[in-house]
Amino acid sequence: MVRRIMTDKYFTAKWIVSNWNKVVWSDESKFQIFGLDSRAYCWKKPDQPLNNRHVKPTVKFGGRSIFVWGCFTCFGVEYLCKIDRGLDAELYQRILDEDFLDILEYYSLNCKNIIFQQDNNSKHTAKCILEWFEDNNIQLLDWPP
Repeated sequence: MVRRIMTDKYFTAKWIVSNWNKVVWSDESKFQIFGLDSRAYCWKKPDQPLNNRHVKPTVKFGGRSIFVWGCFTCFGVEYLCKIDRGLDAELYQRILDEDFLDILEYYSLNCKNIIFQQDNNSKHTAKCILEWFEDNNIQLLDWPP
């Protein structure tokens, strides 16, 4: 069974800096290079002319985006992993195997001495992922979805 560190207000309020220094924070995010995925709105009075702050520039043939996974520790930020075709549990496990373990090695961190934070996305809570954390003796910080 995966060891979880609880995050209720009482418990974490008693943590000291050395507890928080054990946490490796992680997440994935999409960054839009040009344009927006959705509509943008602004307010102007009906009789007011359009000006530059009312109009967003566009890029011919749409914008570009990049999807990445990354993490950081109290020792620093590590490189980002580019995700090309979406993230599933299989790819997430490969990222953990290859990139995450390399990050721990780079900072000379032992799996038994860290607490890993991830959100409760279904990819992060898949059975194979929870088994991976158990097999690698990594505690998880219990985090709300």
